[in-house]
Amino acid sequence: MKKVTILGFGNIGREFFKKTKKKRIVKNILVRKIKKYDIFFIKKIINKNIYITKFYKNLKIAKIIIETIGGKKIYKILKKIIKIRKIKKIITANKNLISKKYKNIIKLSKKKNIKFCFEASVGGGIPLVKSLMYINCVNFYEIFTIINGTTNYILTCISDGLKKKKAFIIARKKGFAEKNINFDIRGIDIAYKLNIIISILYNCYIKIKNINIEKLSIPKEKIFFLLKKKKYLIKYVGRIIKKKNIIDVSIFPIIINKNSIYNVKYEYNFILLKSKKFGNLFIKSKGAGKYPTSISIVSDLNSNLKNKFKNFKLFYSNRIIKEKIFIFTNKKRMFNFYYKNVFKNFSIKEFKGNIHIVTKESLDSKRIFFFNKYFLKEIILRIR
Repeated sequence: MKKVTILGFGNIGREFFKKTKKKRIVKNILVRKIKKYDIFFIKKIINKNIYITKFYKNLKIAKIIIETIGGKKIYKILKKIIKIRKIKKIITANKNLISKKYKNIIKLSKKKNIKFCFEASVGGGIPLVKSLMYINCVNFYEIFTIINGTTNYILTCISDGLKKKKAFIIARKKGFAEKNINFDIRGIDIAYKLNIIISILYNCYIKIKNINIEKLSIPKEKIFFLLKKKKYLIKYVGRIIKKKNIIDVSIFPIIINKNSIYNVKYEYNFILLKSKKFGNLFIKSKGAGKYPTSISIVSDLNSNLKNKFKNFKLFYSNRIIKEKIFIFTNKKRMFNFYYKNVFKNFSIKEFKGNIHIVTKESLDSKRIFFFNKYFLKEIILRIR
């Protein structure tokens, strides 16, 4: 029977512990701070002495490590543990770690003969990482995805009629959102996940500052109501476009039709991979919450898939692509002012008074602020 050591005992660590309680595979749990609640939680679930200790105090670590701590410093901790003990497999849900240290992790896993599994780091319950590793020889020219369950859940709740504050509260209660959701709204979470996808498929790392990220400005409920009448929805998406050795990564809010294939609701995620020879691959599943993440960890535990590493280089670039952008404003004069001073050589048509459609031929669009007391502060959305 495989024995595992859990690093950290938060929501994901506890959920994994629940899932595997019958098999009794957990040898010990290493935490930063020992809490009475954790000891009570373990004794309540299983009548067996499982040691909860601080890092490095207990050197009897199992050969399989499940890392559920998160953050940047965990890479150094794992390196120290690998020096002390012979580790066979490391399983993590840490998107920050994989995104920034992918090459180092692959080299370390080859050198020490360790299997490094990170299915849970991207897309929650979507079996994405394994799928990409099996087909990383395919040349995908475009990847389009909703891969942040937090923002998708909140946007769906607001479009269903809930107010912003209530949507945030429900998302936090259900474990889909953290107390501070700036990480999700600023697009950083999506950027990390897209970087992992790029690392697997193209062996390329793009710095966050070089990714074209448009922050999600959640508009007032009136906008959601207006769009719903026209059968439109707001989504927050990520896109990767590859042409020869040039790659473009962008994250932006978008307007889609209600009947579109991209309309995934609540905590669900999807990814669409396009290839000329292979065709299109569409995967959809729950992408937020402790349950789908813990399922991905269990699948990694039973997986024998080896890490693959490709050797070719790509360059990032904000390429020129035709985009249709919705601009909401209450005053025509203000819009005309911005149109004359900011937009040049653009085609434009008015759409029902307050809503304008602009066709812009550049991905690297500037944010334009519309200050209005009664209607809306700012919003620029693309149409798909």
